Amino acid sequence: MTPYWQLLYHLVWATRDHRPWLVGETETLIHGYVRERVQALGGSVFAIGGMAEHLHLVTAIPPRIAVATFVGQVKSGSSARYNRRFPDGPRFFWHASYGVFTFDRKRLANAIDYVQNQARLHAEDAIIPVLERMDGGAPSLILQPETGYYIDSVTWRNEMLALDTDLFT
Repeated sequence: MTPYWQLLYHLVWATRDHRPWLVGETETLIHGYVRERVQALGGSVFAIGGMAEHLHLVTAIPPRIAVATFVGQVKSGSSARYNRRFPDGPRFFWHASYGVFTFDRKRLANAIDYVQNQARLHAEDAIIPVLERMDGGAPSLILQPETGYYIDSVTWRNEMLALDTDLFT
């Protein structure tokens, strides 16, 4: 029996030494290899984008695979595939670290928009710094209550009931 799941992530990682590799044909190929690897692992791709030296991925990761394993296999699979295609060219590698952020289905459109508009956001200096982080460990404990997110139980229940549509078809 297959479990029901909605595990949404915004991932970000860089090329080794933050080299500007992700342009032109290389960007197209790498994005395609990332998409294929995600799908082979049972994930879903909602958006791939980024800048010349880093990649953002909005994805769903099945619960049978740990996030770290998923990211490692997507990164290694995409770089290995690129390097096999160009055995005599310069070697493509990813930086070891990455950033991972969870979000709920209500924020999926926002995450997709953020990834698809990377060039504009960077040009306008309008990025969200936490979504660009790739190292530094877990966030500090928040000692004050979150504001603006908590909603009453009835509203929350109605929102959850509205989510009972198949996101992954």
